[in-house]
Amino acid sequence: MKLKFSKNEWRDIFITIFVISFIFSFTNWGVDKFDAVYGISNLILVFVLVSIAMFGKLFVQKKLANKFGFETEFKPWIFGMILGLFISFISNGKFIFLALGVVTYAVIEHTRLGHRHQLSFNTMAWISILGIFVNVALAAIFRILSESFFREIMMKAADINLWIAFFGILPIPLIRFGADSWWKLIDSSEGLFILYTSRWTYVFAFAFIISSILAIAFLPTLMGFASALVLSAIIWWVYYVTVEQNV
Repeated sequence: MKLKFSKNEWRDIFITIFVISFIFSFTNWGVDKFDAVYGISNLILVFVLVSIAMFGKLFVQKKLANKFGFETEFKPWIFGMILGLFISFISNGKFIFLALGVVTYAVIEHTRLGHRHQLSFNTMAWISILGIFVNVALAAIFRILSESFFREIMMKAADINLWIAFFGILPIPLIRFGADSWWKLIDSSEGLFILYTSRWTYVFAFAFIISSILAIAFLPTLMGFASALVLSAIIWWVYYVTVEQNV
């Protein structure tokens, strides 16, 4: 099945990519004073790197979703974008907030003939996890490549993917403000959705992704990933023994 992005989705993705790019290039608009040419060139470079990170994740999620008879659509979180930009401005780029959107799921009716017409939360949760892990894998690849060439660019690409993965696994409620109420929950981040679907799955995924992020940052080798997997299993077992068995 051919992967498709709607016109609105293309627009929303590129707006999100631009906002993320601006956040990551916030401190790169001149060394001693403001330099528009230097800043724009950095913004373009970061835009390309963020595009690789975003489309890598979204492509895998769409591919997997289609395989199971679902379709995905990226939805931006406008308040998250405003908050991300606000935090960048008030911290002068020292702090980053990237909870800027979420992937939603819907049934593809003609591919579900003979099957129950309902979404499998567990399947969607694992698709979300694998999408997040795509960014971890890309970060590992860029981190390894940084040892051979274009070190600064490759390290920047690795950092971008690590931050996107980190915010992807955080259980953040997506809210909006409006005239009808002070605030309203409009959706959940992928991390919150995974947690809602299965606490066991979330604890393991969270531990593995965070451990992998630390491994890439400090020990980018197969041993580092193996250590992350072992640590995740230990954390999951401790959680099961101390929490789930007492529920």
